[in-house]
Amino acid sequence: MMQATNLTRSISGALGWVMSIGVAIAVAQQRVPQQGHGPLPVQNFQPLQLLILHLPVEGTTLTPKGHWAFSVGLAESNTLNQRGKEAKNTALVFDLETSRVTLGIKYGLFDRLEVGIDMPILFRWGGFLDRFIEGVERAVGKLNTDRKNGPVNTVRFHLQREGETVFRRGDSAVGPGDLVFGAKARVWNEGKRVPALATRLMLKVPTGSEDRLLGSGTTDIGIGINLQKTLWRLVLYGNLNAIFPGGALVDRDLDTHPFLTAAWGGEFLWTPHFSLLLQTEFYQSAFADAGVEELDRNLWELAFGFNYAVTPHLLWQLGGIQNLVVESGADFSLLSTLVYHF
Repeated sequence: MMQATNLTRSISGALGWVMSIGVAIAVAQQRVPQQGHGPLPVQNFQPLQLLILHLPVEGTTLTPKGHWAFSVGLAESNTLNQRGKEAKNTALVFDLETSRVTLGIKYGLFDRLEVGIDMPILFRWGGFLDRFIEGVERAVGKLNTDRKNGPVNTVRFHLQREGETVFRRGDSAVGPGDLVFGAKARVWNEGKRVPALATRLMLKVPTGSEDRLLGSGTTDIGIGINLQKTLWRLVLYGNLNAIFPGGALVDRDLDTHPFLTAAWGGEFLWTPHFSLLLQTEFYQSAFADAGVEELDRNLWELAFGFNYAVTPHLLWQLGGIQNLVVESGADFSLLSTLVYHF
């Protein structure tokens, strides 16, 4: 009789736990937001490509009419591109870190339109990530052998082409970059079978120092389309952009041409406040036949991270970006962004 009672209690307890878990899951599902917090706002952080306008990865969500969104972003990018031994009359060494702090503000002008401005501050220095990145590259099977053989945490930033020096920088530099003005409009909302669609227009003006390689010295224009679709707890994102640089860089020695960028990825809504991100980006090179693979080659990258809603008004995004084409991109970047809505 005692054994039967114990068995009954065990079964009742197990059923209680199952019901509790089921209720918790049901409540969590009800509380998960219908829209995601957004993808990681990454762009091409290679130190020369960075001077040209790139549209950061975004979803279709807009700042509500009459409201503001203030953001502070930090991208810490480590780059090691080296060429010279096998290329006659050509030498390229990009061995440095770039810290890019971006102060941004957006305003909901209408129900379907927001406008904004981004002010970047660039800091080019030796950094601290060399050994850490070597470990990451080993883990993903994309080891840059020049990192192991070269000096650690130094600034070597120069390019020689056809026997002539295009630029040479061996010291740190800090200052404002080029201002970027932007607008995003929602074309239509998400439907049961149709993703939400938004369009973007961005304008970069030359406010950064061209001599110190903190700005391009040109006015660039970019247009893009954004797609967003929610499938239960998974939010899918897609971007396609066309950028039109205003001219050549570095005393007009490096010609540019119109180019495309694209991104797609997903956000898994773990809880109403926390989500996981995985996305990939493609960047066509902005340079037109520079004659150097590190500048001419297109770039693929993989980004991963999370969103955390600290409060209903404050969002924190943290992620890493690993290049999948060693020659043409920043080796690894860390990105952290805070967005406050009011």
